[in-house]
Amino acid sequence: NGLAYNPQYGRVSGLTGIPTLLGWDNHERQWRGTTFDDANTYTDPTTGVKKTRPHAIETLYTSPTWDAALPLIKLFGITYVYVGPTERSQFGAQGGLAKFDQLKPICKSGDVSVYPTQALLTQTTVVAGQ
Repeated sequence: NGLAYNPQYGRVSGLTGIPTLLGWDNHERQWRGTTFDDANTYTDPTTGVKKTRPHAIETLYTSPTWDAALPLIKLFGITYVYVGPTERSQFGAQGGLAKFDQLKPICKSGDVSVYPTQALLTQTTVVAGQ
């Protein structure tokens, strides 16, 4: 699929106990065995196309609007979005991180912000581009 998994993504989940969208690929593969592929794939709610969790992560961080990100937040029950140096390095050039500026971070320290998704989940509609 061309998406490289970065082992840094598990750092926050490992330290907080809050589940992450994608665990360590090889670790998950070892634990899940033949069920890994089923656990790692989903049907994209906006396109109906079968994709993998790395695709969901890329879409969440790179989509410039909430149109593609919000359905994934709802589908996976994402409660917080972490944006730190690793996310800025890998996804910042695509411009999708700017949409998080519309949210009030629940926690901010240096170049790390943690955004709650609750305000997004209570909206009934999403205006394109916002």
